[in-house]
Amino acid sequence: MHNILCIKWGTAYGALYVNRLLHMAKRHMQLPFRFICLTDDATDIDPEVEIRPIPDVAQPQHNHLSPWRKLAVFSPDLADIQGKTLFLDLDVVIVDDLTVFFEGFDDLTIIENWTQPGRGIGNSSVFLFRPGT
Repeated sequence: MHNILCIKWGTAYGALYVNRLLHMAKRHMQLPFRFICLTDDATDIDPEVEIRPIPDVAQPQHNHLSPWRKLAVFSPDLADIQGKTLFLDLDVVIVDDLTVFFEGFDDLTIIENWTQPGRGIGNSSVFLFRPGT
């Protein structure tokens, strides 16, 4: 199975962002997929979205609202999610076919950081991985 995964915590991005991401993915994905959201508040999220709690991640208290929270996607608690999984930040705008991620890559794959091109630095707003590996 192919999976698309996002994470929503706190109040910076509401359910509308999750719902928009789901509908963009449906328009730009040619393969069947599960859409999964890790969240601390599922209020108003589209019922098509599979809701899961955010796994605990050990982090310093001063980082509790930082992007480091995304490390939860690598938690052993998500090992039951089988197959390639495309992580997308909630503020991503999908403009082209996502199928290429699932057909063209097998290992951990991350997009290039557009602010530092050619330096081998990834941007964690879009990456492909296999949970539990």
